[in-house]
Amino acid sequence: MANNKRKNSLIELLRFVFALNVVKNHGYFPYTGAYFSPGRLSVEFFFVLGGYLFVKGLERYDELPLHKGLFKMYREKLFGLGAPLFIGLLANVLRIFILRPEDAGFWGYLWYVHDMLIVYAVYVVLRKLIKNDKAFWTVVAVVTAVAAVMRSTYFYSWGYFRAAYAISAGMLMTRIPKINFKNKLLPWLPVGACLSYSLRMLLFDYNMVEDVVLNLAVYPALIYFAFQVDCHIVAFDILGSLSFGMYAYQCVARLAFDLACENKWLLFGLIMGLSALTVLIRRLVYKFKSKRRVLPDNAT
Repeated sequence: MANNKRKNSLIELLRFVFALNVVKNHGYFPYTGAYFSPGRLSVEFFFVLGGYLFVKGLERYDELPLHKGLFKMYREKLFGLGAPLFIGLLANVLRIFILRPEDAGFWGYLWYVHDMLIVYAVYVVLRKLIKNDKAFWTVVAVVTAVAAVMRSTYFYSWGYFRAAYAISAGMLMTRIPKINFKNKLLPWLPVGACLSYSLRMLLFDYNMVEDVVLNLAVYPALIYFAFQVDCHIVAFDILGSLSFGMYAYQCVARLAFDLACENKWLLFGLIMGLSALTVLIRRLVYKFKSKRRVLPDNAT
């Protein structure tokens, strides 16, 4: 039973690596070389992963009336992201209203969360309207194809098409039956191939054809096969738990930068320190709540 609750450590490691890529791309990493760039490649990965994980919750939301299903989805997603999201948004508000009133971007670096929630809401509504499984997944496939074409045009800068394509592609990966590998090491072969291609794109120059291949094929395949490998390493799980904090606390680092803190070591330390502190507090709260639930059973 404990095994079912364990995280996929490979996914957790990938979350950390792609989050680190975003931090570097935004200029808050002490390393200034050409490697780990551009950050948008990481966002595409998180969209695909989010779509893959979203499917399980989608069925639960469909069991409720539409307004309650949407409320439950937003509550779970927003509060699931926790303190980093709200602190990041607060930093954006302070920056806009105090330091940079000319900037209208409330979401800032967290724009992808906004776009992701919009696409999720659309699918909650569609699932409520389309009861037939085959019809619903046909619609998802059509959305994936249309969004893939649109994101390859000048509409690419409009994040909704990026989110719609990648999230839909991630959702479609759950419809593919898992391969029954007789040897537990065999899933590592396609994972290794996809991972090698992904890291090559992150580390070296690439052309637009390679970019399209990465986002339209490699990322979905990487997610699909990664969830079939047996990988449980505590260190990777800890790194993965830092990933969203690393993303969100860039908003705090940007505020600090506007307040004349230009030392990249300090900015990176701020991001990582807040991320680690958030994880530590969350774990302490979880342990405290767990002990409180056990106490009545042990009381005399």
